[in-house]
Amino acid sequence: NTVLRIRQAYAKMDWEKNSVLLGQAWHPMMGDMMPDVFSLATGAPFTPFSRTPQLRYNYLTGKFTLTATALYQLQYLSYGPSANNLNESATSFEYARKAIIPELYFQVMYKNDKFMAGAGVDILTIKPRTEFTDSMGVKVKSDELLTSLSPTIFASYKNGGFGIKGRVTYAQNASHLNMLSGYGVTEIKNNGEVEYGSLSSVTGWIDITYKQKLKRGTLTWCLFGGYGKNLGCDKEFVNPKYMYVRGYKNIDHFWRVSPSVLYTHNAMQIGVEYEPTTVGYGKMNEDGSVEKERSVTNHRICVMIKYK
Repeated sequence: NTVLRIRQAYAKMDWEKNSVLLGQAWHPMMGDMMPDVFSLATGAPFTPFSRTPQLRYNYLTGKFTLTATALYQLQYLSYGPSANNLNESATSFEYARKAIIPELYFQVMYKNDKFMAGAGVDILTIKPRTEFTDSMGVKVKSDELLTSLSPTIFASYKNGGFGIKGRVTYAQNASHLNMLSGYGVTEIKNNGEVEYGSLSSVTGWIDITYKQKLKRGTLTWCLFGGYGKNLGCDKEFVNPKYMYVRGYKNIDHFWRVSPSVLYTHNAMQIGVEYEPTTVGYGKMNEDGSVEKERSVTNHRICVMIKYK
């Protein structure tokens, strides 16, 4: 029940065209390219954020890299019903573990000296309940599964002191990736079985940097922008209390524009980042989408000093 807070701990074997990684590392959906921000969230919830145990295989052919990964949940978890009670929400690795099928991620990426682009898809299968009580009051083994797909595309370009990069993700039930997402019950059958539907959202971010040389050291200017939109579900949910969501259920959209400046001199870095985030809250529809929203903004200023 108690686990040390592991960030990364893995072994990697590298050959001329093949490599294998085994252990806990950044989720491959985000590890190849992250925003240049100071905050610990590293661009979430506009981008996937997770470190997780995994077995990853890379194949390099020319300037293309093909990736296949099987993943397990440890610290970043899916949401679901608590102790087989549909009314209570909880986070647990059990929902993914009891589905037997590991989380899978496949990606293709092109990279040269200045440009990188790629696309991938994350496939998550969970079993929210292992048993349920039927109409006769008898406990029955559950075969209910939910499979969700989350495709993503990303690109970056760097030339001299200028750099630009960005990512767009269509997320289904991606609460384990620190994204505002989840799923819910769309049907309760007469015998007590249920069917589930994934909440869908689309998020994107762009990051522009410029490195300016000074007499002593450099200044790196950065502008990060992100936007997310709740798309709801393709079916109607039975009841809001049967929804298992990271974040509030009545969020329609959220966005952020965050400027920062970083001064670097030898091993010392000093930076300031301003991070305003606006969220649109409203009335939730039966399909999980939201309307009649009102916007709320919070402001965060981060000062960072680092010796490296």
